[in-house]
Amino acid sequence: MKITLTAEQQKMLLDWARVTTAAEVEADCEPSGYTLEINVSPYEVNVEAVCGSRRLDLGEAQLELSPAPTVGLIDDSVVEGDEVRSRLESMARRNI
Repeated sequence: MKITLTAEQQKMLLDWARVTTAAEVEADCEPSGYTLEINVSPYEVNVEAVCGSRRLDLGEAQLELSPAPTVGLIDDSVVEGDEVRSRLESMARRNI
């Protein structure tokens, strides 16, 4: 899964984080960093940055799902590539 922010959102985030980081460094504290909260609904993906009690709403982001796995562990053996899909399809046909 890949979550992508726009260039404008990235700038907002970095400018916002810079304020806290500068204050912490000035106070001789280790910078705390921030957390990104990603809320996914059937209609949109929203991102919010959190640093202590401060929050920054970054708005909607793009969500891209990864392709199906290319390596899997099936029946205690490692399988790769198209074999993952064919083994899963075979198991489904056998109702496993």
